[in-house]
Amino acid sequence: MKYVPVVVTFNRCDLLKKSLDSLLNQTVKPQKIVIIDNASTDDTEKVVQNYLNNSDLFHYVKLSENIGGSGGFSRGVKEAMKFHPDWVALSDDDSEYEKNYFETINKERKNYPNVKVFTGTVVHKGTNSIETYQRGMLLRMSTLKGADSKLDQYKHNFYFNFFTFVGVVINADLIQKYGYPKDNYFIWSDDIEYSLRLGQHTKILNLVNTHIYHNDDYQFNDLSKVKPGLQWKEFYGVRNTADIMVNYNGKSLAWIVALYRLAHKSMRVFFKKELGGVPLKGYRWQSFKMITRATFDGLNGKLGKDKIYKP
Repeated sequence: MKYVPVVVTFNRCDLLKKSLDSLLNQTVKPQKIVIIDNASTDDTEKVVQNYLNNSDLFHYVKLSENIGGSGGFSRGVKEAMKFHPDWVALSDDDSEYEKNYFETINKERKNYPNVKVFTGTVVHKGTNSIETYQRGMLLRMSTLKGADSKLDQYKHNFYFNFFTFVGVVINADLIQKYGYPKDNYFIWSDDIEYSLRLGQHTKILNLVNTHIYHNDDYQFNDLSKVKPGLQWKEFYGVRNTADIMVNYNGKSLAWIVALYRLAHKSMRVFFKKELGGVPLKGYRWQSFKMITRATFDGLNGKLGKDKIYKP
């Protein structure tokens, strides 16, 4: 199995080391390991240099500016394809692959010759619980209404139709034919769009007997640690979702659905105490302005890294 994993990183050199070590320890070795550094300002470059000094497996690209996960994954897939692999794998720096991850996919792909996208099961490293939201089903295309996978599905391999970029393994022929992840979403929803695009041409299969461990420490239940008001990342979620609706449903339906969603979310912003665990008091008007502009930017195809809403 000729495969090239892509790891996108930004200012998390300690996590990056664990991620890279998990790839070096694979029972089926990668052809190359592509690291996309989103202009980190910590010791990431120094850490990566140590790997470069000890192995020729690594291909390191340090970007001059942070172009977000969207730009990072798009660039990473382009770099990976230069090595002519059969498969390309995608993950952030907070993911660690089980040592037989790619060995298992290599074995299972022979049982599913028509499947061109595989994933393993994502497990939260701290709690050892399955992160069901990483694999899901789109239930209604017109509104992009989806549902997370359910725990009972993990008793056996299962098909689904939207993934996150946590351990997804994609056939290179599919990439060659249908392109790279969108590079102008900055963050959020680039994985959903890519799922929809590739899912038009192949089934997507999650394997339950191989795992990727996710070091995600964000906790929604401790409101004392959450900044009030919808944060800048929410801008990209709203905007990019609107863009997806335009591209897959057409402008007329997209405008109707997006404006309905804006009205519904605005009501919640003004009348709910919190939204998704985020306190809103004192930040309602600010939050409303953000989601409103995000909606219209997405409907009008105004994408890329925003001048106001950014890290």
